[in-house]
Amino acid sequence: MLQSLHVKNLALIDEEEIDFTRGLNILTGETGAGKSIILGALSLAVGGKLEKDMVRDDTKDALVEAVFCIEDEATTEALKMRDVAVYDGEVILSRRIAGGRAQAKINGESVPAPKLAEIKPLL
Repeated sequence: MLQSLHVKNLALIDEEEIDFTRGLNILTGETGAGKSIILGALSLAVGGKLEKDMVRDDTKDALVEAVFCIEDEATTEALKMRDVAVYDGEVILSRRIAGGRAQAKINGESVPAPKLAEIKPLL
């Protein structure tokens, strides 16, 4: 389950932390408020394609970090089989974009971006 999403320097968003709770979470807002940007940021965090116009200010790094709560043993084991450790019931995926290049990390460890997409269905 997605627990939180941190977005920095991406499209309209300067910096934002979004916490999700159990149950139904709804994103609402006027047209152009940034709902699609939040979904795009989440997609980027789980291995989605980086669009060149996504970075708000090219002189600064952009960052997307998603924290997932892992609640069942089967998912923990499936992640473990893919060399992804679960720490304190959480897995943290992040992408940092600097100079047009994106760096992917799982729990702070650098990984190829396709590794994020590989574990996406488990999260």
